Amino acid sequence: MRYASLKHEFLSLLLSLVAFSVSGIALAQDNAVWSGSGVVVGANGEILTNYHVVDGCSNITAQLPNHGIEGAELVARDQENDLAIVRIKSSPSLIAAFREGPPLRIGDRVIALGYPLSGVLASTVNLSVGVVSALAGLGDDSRYTQISAPVQPGNSGGPLLDASGHLVGIVTAKLDAIRAVRQWGDIPQNVNFAVKADVAKAFLESRGFKYKTERSDQQLADADVADTAKLFTAYIECKRVSLANASPAPRRPSPASPKQPNLLESSLLSRWAIETPMNCDVPVKSYSLKFDNGNIIWRTGTNKFDIESVVLSSGTEFRTITINSMGSIKPGTTWTYFTGGPDRIWVKADGRSPFLLARCPS
Repeated sequence: MRYASLKHEFLSLLLSLVAFSVSGIALAQDNAVWSGSGVVVGANGEILTNYHVVDGCSNITAQLPNHGIEGAELVARDQENDLAIVRIKSSPSLIAAFREGPPLRIGDRVIALGYPLSGVLASTVNLSVGVVSALAGLGDDSRYTQISAPVQPGNSGGPLLDASGHLVGIVTAKLDAIRAVRQWGDIPQNVNFAVKADVAKAFLESRGFKYKTERSDQQLADADVADTAKLFTAYIECKRVSLANASPAPRRPSPASPKQPNLLESSLLSRWAIETPMNCDVPVKSYSLKFDNGNIIWRTGTNKFDIESVVLSSGTEFRTITINSMGSIKPGTTWTYFTGGPDRIWVKADGRSPFLLARCPS
């Protein structure tokens, strides 16, 4: 039993919930604003989403295409299965229908819609296409479907649809590439997960919500699915009370210890080179770093530069989003940096293999 518990804990650590902070991930602000996606499932404005999208919100808003932003009320939740229902007052123009008919099979085409990387990517709904990779999640968890459709932070709670445009799941999580690299030394490719439609329907039934089903007997073009599905795909925003505002429990004072610089702080004011210190003398492979107004500026020895906005910084890891690039990197690309040993930093961009930076001799 202890082995099963440890296995479950390890597998849970590998999952990265795909929610995203609009104004900054750090909860040191007075308020943090987070965003996700949702799907309209009820005629009275019921929107199905992930519980982690609305967990701890002091204020929730939702927006559908052709509708203004409006307040949303959390009316039901299932923390164990990561599902929740929020309700808006206006009447939606279209309601999603759950798939009726034969169950999904491995290899079936699926389509994910949502609002990833809000404030960075297009403000309109984003679409990605893939296939059903497996009929269970990590550790054979039967509540989930594994999919290859790419998902990003902000896709959480959005609909996963079949080729008829019918609901087959709720996009929930992706395999955490950074933890996978640390564990196995390799990057997982498009390993993402959705809560199965049957789990979502059971949740709705248990709370007394009605939903619609339709038989999936068409093979529509992806663009046709998107034209319809965007009308029932919602953008959800959550304002959370900062942990900084919570009153901490009293504790005994402890002796002061010297402040340890986090990875971001320790990486600045240094010169770095790709892969080995021997590249320190190669201008196109050596870099200096500067921190300016929340951005990192990477400048090569040839005086070209990248600008990345820092969205998270901790002791051993920091994450950024590309604003401007000297090369082929697209704005909006997310990066993760983590320690690779003394004077070493692993650098990983979404969709690319990681590389190692080494600190050059001073």
